[in-house]
Amino acid sequence: MNLPDTSLDTWEIGAIKKYRTFVLVFLTLNSNSIDETVFSAPYWKNNVLIQMTAQRKKRDSGASVRERILDTATELFYKQGFSNTGMRQIIQESGSVAASLYDHFPSKKELGIAYLARQEEKTLSDLGSLMERYPEVQEFLRAWVILKERQIRHYEFFGDPFAGFANQVMDSDPEYTEFLKGIAEKWMKMIRDYLSRAVASGQFTRNMDIQYVSRRVLMAYHGSITLWRMTKDLRYIREMEDSLREIFEDYTAR
Repeated sequence: MNLPDTSLDTWEIGAIKKYRTFVLVFLTLNSNSIDETVFSAPYWKNNVLIQMTAQRKKRDSGASVRERILDTATELFYKQGFSNTGMRQIIQESGSVAASLYDHFPSKKELGIAYLARQEEKTLSDLGSLMERYPEVQEFLRAWVILKERQIRHYEFFGDPFAGFANQVMDSDPEYTEFLKGIAEKWMKMIRDYLSRAVASGQFTRNMDIQYVSRRVLMAYHGSITLWRMTKDLRYIREMEDSLREIFEDYTAR
């Protein structure tokens, strides 16, 4: 059987009458992922239903499905809130089915933990990259502020994901609390290690209380982000640099 040299839409209309079962399977697949051999007679004669089903399972199996679900959940949790996002919406917007979602994430809690881990990886990676690129603390502070403002302007940043999550679920499950505490500790350690290198390089005096200064840096950051989130006034982001610089004034090496 040679298919006529016509458009796919025309062929679909004609083929439905003779190959109803096969066409129904075909139409559920993404045409971009189908090899041209599906249009040949041998393909249609040799267990086409089994082959197409296997192709779809291969495309939608394993990590690809998990990542698609997690990508969708991450966007929804971050933009509209964990409590305001239902599993049904995640299923619909990720193009998945309930069985696939619950196979990878048996509960919304497990999906929430995976979301926090995803945000942790991104946040610490961004911060680490800035620290590596700008070993001079004053340059780093400036770059940090510029990054936040750029992310806000490009609709990539809607506030601190951990604070937003904590405000909704902190008292609902101790596992969330411990996970969030762990993120804060890693964040704090990253700042401590960075400041330790700055002290060793002579940028600051050796009497700096690095633990105390690290806490103040995070407090200044979160305070500015929270006020911006409340008011949508970018001045709180721009002035964050001044707040951060003031922390180091008493420790600057002369």
